[in-house]
Amino acid sequence: MKKIFILFSLIAIALVVNCYSIDKVKVGGKDVITATQMNPVIFTAWGAPVTACLNDLNKEGVTQVVDAKGAPTGGLFSTSRLSGTEACQATGVK
Repeated sequence: MKKIFILFSLIAIALVVNCYSIDKVKVGGKDVITATQMNPVIFTAWGAPVTACLNDLNKEGVTQVVDAKGAPTGGLFSTSRLSGTEACQATGVK
């Protein structure tokens, strides 16, 4: 019973951990915005595919994406997204 409680506690903590940031800086008179995310992946759910960072840039009103790195948005049964941690980063100009 104690092992099951520990397992569920670890899963709950992993689901709560959601690291993301939006960094803004001015370069040459333009606003440069970088979105970064890191999330756990549990059986293809959640994670931080590159589209998550691109969505964050879209919310900030970015008009041109300069760079985007991260895991692809694999299908439901993508073996690379069964478990682990994913990170993405995207930079754009406003």
